[in-house]
Order: sequence, then structure tokens, then C-alpha cells
Amino acid sequence: AVLLPVDCAGCGAPDRSLCRRCRAALAPDPVLRPVGGLPVWCGLRYEGVPRAVLLALKESGRTDVARHLVPALRAAVRAHVIAGEVALAEASGAMLLPFLPEAHDARLVLAVGAFAAGRFEEARAHLDAMEDHPITRVLRPYMALWSDFSDNGDVPTDRAMRPSDSVFAPIDYLQTGLLNELAGAPAKARKSYEQGLRMGGLRYLFFTRAYGGFLERQGAGAEARRIYQLYDATHAPHPLIRLALKRVESGAPAPPPIADARQGMAAGFYALAEMLHAESRFASAIFYANLAHHLDGAMDAAVFLTADALAELESRREAARRFDDIKAASPLYAAAQIRRAVMLDRQGATETAIAVFNALLDDRPAHYEALVAFGDLFRRHDRFAEAEAVYDRAVAAIGVERPDVWPLYFARGISRERQGNWRQAEGDLQKARRLSDDAPHVLNYLGYGWIDQGIHLNEGLRIIKLAVRKAPENGYFIDSLGWAYYRLGDYARALHHIERAAERTPTDPVITDHLGDVLWRLGREVEARYQWRKAQGFAPEAALRESLETKLLTGLPPALPRGGTSI
Repeated sequence: AVLLPVDCAGCGAPDRSLCRRCRAALAPDPVLRPVGGLPVWCGLRYEGVPRAVLLALKESGRTDVARHLVPALRAAVRAHVIAGEVALAEASGAMLLPFLPEAHDARLVLAVGAFAAGRFEEARAHLDAMEDHPITRVLRPYMALWSDFSDNGDVPTDRAMRPSDSVFAPIDYLQTGLLNELAGAPAKARKSYEQGLRMGGLRYLFFTRAYGGFLERQGAGAEARRIYQLYDATHAPHPLIRLALKRVESGAPAPPPIADARQGMAAGFYALAEMLHAESRFASAIFYANLAHHLDGAMDAAVFLTADALAELESRREAARRFDDIKAASPLYAAAQIRRAVMLDRQGATETAIAVFNALLDDRPAHYEALVAFGDLFRRHDRFAEAEAVYDRAVAAIGVERPDVWPLYFARGISRERQGNWRQAEGDLQKARRLSDDAPHVLNYLGYGWIDQGIHLNEGLRIIKLAVRKAPENGYFIDSLGWAYYRLGDYARALHHIERAAERTPTDPVITDHLGDVLWRLGREVEARYQWRKAQGFAPEAALRESLETKLLTGLPPALPRGGTSI
């Protein structure tokens, strides 16, 4: 500083290029700003220290501060991709490379841009210049594989069937399976898929769809059906798998294979995104899903995964927007509209969510999943009569009863019970019990309903005991068991169970109220009032709130002899 005096580019403090406080002010803070009518992600807010440093770099030639801007530029690249603005991410990446030539995110985005444009030599150059990174080690072989295939028209044998026992093995065999089929080598493709199957490929939608589609195209419909059924039996219902099963069972034409290297590489990025999503790495899943969609704009599965990951990150407004990007012709449209409506409701836009459901059901009036989700929305808002009416439509849409529809009868039973219609509610709960093979939540609700009304006490106690055996740590089930003993007049045993329930669920107003009641019956009146006051602080519903106020004033009336009926 004696020979070449320098001032801080951010605040002008002497004898330093950038002081500690100004370096801290350059920490990445991605923000979305409209620039020329376009939404642009900036790595920093253009104000204060960041503005001063950027002006010093651009107008005063202060290249000594450039390295301090690198983290913000990297953040801008990633933010653009996560926002789905891959072209803008390329521009940010190009700005970053002079300062950090090996930057992983920038090089990857630029490689994808070159790959999408068919500039495979340029894409390979970016891959070769990338810094070492775990994901780079996964993706580099795939992009090189597809680049070489596009240039040469054949499959490099040293890569096409390379063995792998890593966690990414299903993606390895997906890529070589797709490539061999595209290259006209179905026997090699089958071998790749069979190896992927042994490495756990059926855990993932991407592998199941690719392998099943290949089998369909090879005329092996029965094998494809088995693959789809295995996935369907171990995962939540997925519209793409249900569509595949219908296609195989009806003998409809098989889905087409991928058309080119771009779609093949898009499948690799999507597969990585799905794996990351399964590991709850949602931001990274969005990053790679958007790169997949950039390469293959028809890949609605990537848009759906992005929206779902945004929902997991509680970015509900953006999630709803991305779900709405899926068009009506897509097999994912109905599922996307259902999820969109749920996101809108959770933002507080309940009436808009209802309008979304009504529009979907106007077009598809017997869509079972949409009807159940619509009924659930009303039930969440205690609009039980409206919920029951929609559940009635869902029951009508079922056709033949199946074990997997028991949640519908359970939900309608709850809606009817909350309206005071126990007779019909009991019928639904009994049906849900039978179809679910004694699901513990159904047992608990039915048993508690009986006991709370003083009917079927012995049978209610028996099925609640069964629910507790099936889910021994569930505080609500344990409370029901304690309440059963309370209604039977066994207060000591009731206290044991309700105290255990309160330990597991300490802020539930009903359980806390029950604890107060049993303490009162045991003569521990001061403790009982303490519990009732606590229950008041846990946002009880109106009826319970009124009951608590009465009990705090007058206590409980004298206990009556055990009543009710038993089975």
C-alpha cells in the first residue's frame, strides 16, 4: 500500500482493495428484477456496496475486486436455472468464466446450451474444463456418450455397457439402454435394462417407464405389464404408470423411443433430478429437471417434478404456476391441476382453488382422484356438508369397490360424523374398516365414536386396543384407549394412558381436556383445573372452548353409573 496506494472499492477505506465489511456485503443475495421487460435473477442487489464495487470494476478498471464478485455470479447462474430461465443462466455463466474458468454450474449450463444447439465439440470442451465435482463425475460420461454418438453415429463399446455398482447405476443403464435402442441394437439395450433392473431401477419412475416402453416396442407386452405392476404395487399411484397399464391392457400402440441425443441427455438429467428429489434435495432436483426440460421441451414429467419440488420447499405460488404450465393434452394435466388447487388453497386462495376443481370436473366429471381431493379441501375447512356431497360423487365414480378406496369411505364417515349423522357415518367407518383390513386410524375413530356416545363400550375398547397395538406411539390412539377406560369408570387405568398420550402430544386441546377430566374424577381438582386452563391455550374448537369455561367455573358434575350398551 506504500508503493501502490489503494482504497476499498466499496467504501473508500484506505490501504485495502476491499475491506472486511464490504466483502461481507458481497455475499450472494439472489433477487429477481425486471430488466427490459424480462425477469432477471441478479446475484446481488444493485445498491450500496455491490453497486460501488461493480462501478469500480467497470469504469475504473479495478480488476483486483473481480474475484470477490464470483460467488454472486455463481448464485445468479443457479438462480436462473432454478427459475427455468436457462438462456439467461448461459449469459451469467459466460460472464463468470473469465474469473473462474472451471466453475461447475457455469460450465454445465454452457455445455447444455451448446448440446441443445448441436455444437457437440463446444459442449465437450466445457465438460473437459469443469472443476471436479460429484455430480460432474456422474454427468460427464453421459454427455460425452451422447456427443460421440451424435458425431459418429455409433455406440462407443467402452462406454455403452460399462459396469456400475454406484447409487447412480440405474441412470447409467437407462442411458446405455436408450442409446443402444436408438442405435439399432435392441439386444444390447435389453441387457442394459436388465442390469439396471438388478441394480434397483424399479425404485424410480424414470427407469420403469423407459424399460416398460422398450419392452412394449419389442412386443413383450406381458413383461412390460409386470414391470409397471411391480412399480404400482410399491409406490403411490402415478398417472403415467396407470396410463401405461391401460395402454398395455388395451393393446394400444407402444410409446415412441427417444428421437435423438438431446432427448437422451434430457432423460439423464431428469433421472438425476428424480433421484435428488427422492433424497429431499429439492433445489438441486429443480436445477437438473429444468435442464432436462430445456433439452426436451415436451418433457412434462420434468415440469411436474419441478413444481412438486417447489411445493416441498413451500414456494406454493411458484409451484401453482408451474403446475399450470402443464397443458390439457398431457396425461399429467389432471394430476397437475389437483396439485395446483392444493397449492392455491394453502396460500389462502381457497375460492380460486375451488374454481380450479370445478373447471377440472366440468371436463372430467368422474375423475376419482380429483373428486377425493376436492372433498378433502372442503373437509379441511370444516365445510362438511359440501365435502360429503363431493365424496358422494366419488363413491358413484368408483364402480366396483376396491380395497384401495377405503380412505374415501373414512373421509365421508368423518364428514357425516362431524355433521351429527352418526348412523350413516358408522356405516362408512365400518366399510372403511373392512376394506382397509382394520387400518388403525379407522379403528380409533370408530371405537372413539362409540365410546364417546356411551354405546358398544366393550367392542370400542377392543378395537382401540387393536389400534394401539398397530401404532403404539400414536398419542391420539393412546388417548382414545384412556378415554375408553374413563367411560367405563376405571379412572386409574384411564390416567395411565391419557398421561402417556399427553407426553406424546402435549399441545392437543382434547387430550389435555381429557387429562383434566380424569384428574378431577380422582379428586385432584387443582391439577384438573390447571390442565383445563392449558387446554384453553391450545386453540380448542368452539364447543370445547365453551365446555372448558364451564368446567373451570363449576368443575364436573357427579359421575353417573356406567351406562351405554355393549356388544
